[in-house]
Amino acid sequence: MADKKRDDDNDRGMPHPGAGPAARTPQEDHTPRQEEQHEREARQEQRGQGRRRQALSSEDKAARDKQQAELRAGWAAASIGAQVVLDFNEDGSLKEPRFILDEPEMAGRQILLAGDNFGAGSSREHAPWALTSWGIRAILSTSFADIFRSNSLKNGLLPIVVEAERHRQLFDLLRERPDAELTVDLDAQVVHLPGDEDLPFEVDPFAKHMLLAGTDELGYLLGKDTEIAAWEAGHPARVDTLAGV
Repeated sequence: MADKKRDDDNDRGMPHPGAGPAARTPQEDHTPRQEEQHEREARQEQRGQGRRRQALSSEDKAARDKQQAELRAGWAAASIGAQVVLDFNEDGSLKEPRFILDEPEMAGRQILLAGDNFGAGSSREHAPWALTSWGIRAILSTSFADIFRSNSLKNGLLPIVVEAERHRQLFDLLRERPDAELTVDLDAQVVHLPGDEDLPFEVDPFAKHMLLAGTDELGYLLGKDTEIAAWEAGHPARVDTLAGV
């Protein structure tokens, strides 16, 4: 019985009294390594799945971007097409009633009297470009969208802010006298109204300088090229950017 008990204990990996540590079976000896291997394989599989998800996400994003671009292009084409359809008849003539700038008597006019918050939603340079291409050089309004105002000043278009009461009076004046002439004196910063009345306005000094010079920030810098070169010649760079070249 003692021998049988000793064999059972050895089978279970239990130490025999006085015999030292029990010998481990090959299966028990490899179990930790197998667990590590399983963990490594699981991590590799997770990384693989992550890469596949990332690739799929990139494909999905590209597809979404393409679809959105197509929608935007389609919307723009539809909008332009709708505008053309609305403004013109099949024979190419303008539909009636015409848009106010399409009226013959508006040709050659350079000052636009506009409503409040003019330029809202027109945050690209194309808005002032379109107006200056038509011939507009100054706009009178009670307020302007910030980005539109900035773009206008950089592209040869002067936004002039007037008080609400004066704004209403100007509309009344043009209703009574559609051919009334106003003159914008940027240098003096006044609008000359009929009857020798002047309407002063504010404008950023640097923007005023650029408008009077017919240039922009880049043109202003290029005009200072000689002064910039002279200053650089008298002030060596702290770091030699050409070292080792």
